[in-house]
Amino acid sequence: MSVFVSYRPLNDAFWFFNQAKGLPNLEAARRNRYFRAAVFLGWLSLEECVEHTIEELQLDRDKVPTAIRAKLKLLCEIREKEWRFTDWESAFLRAREARNGLVHPRPGEVVAALLEEEAVQDVLEVCRSLIESVSSFQLEIDPF
Repeated sequence: MSVFVSYRPLNDAFWFFNQAKGLPNLEAARRNRYFRAAVFLGWLSLEECVEHTIEELQLDRDKVPTAIRAKLKLLCEIREKEWRFTDWESAFLRAREARNGLVHPRPGEVVAALLEEEAVQDVLEVCRSLIESVSSFQLEIDPF
């Protein structure tokens, strides 16, 4: 029997993304704000799921790596699941780069390129796929 879980932060990420797509270009500032919220919430969901899965598996915290990338590798090995991406590592690195560009912007750097619709959608799909790869449940995203 499959367990379906509605993961609230990830649902909210997709909600903000869908709302931003519907805004006219005249509202660029609000559109960008919604795109940023979608990226933040998508990444937060991934981090939260990784921590939840570590607790669920009752892993010894002293033996769990600190970097999220290493945690994901460990959890995939434990779950004996394959990644949905042909090159999951590059997909993860692209998503992390987009998130880090927003969270840790360099002085004078313009982050507008990271807020293109395709880039935000890529981040959300990477987060969703990684969550599904390491968790014991199937995600259910609210329809919008």
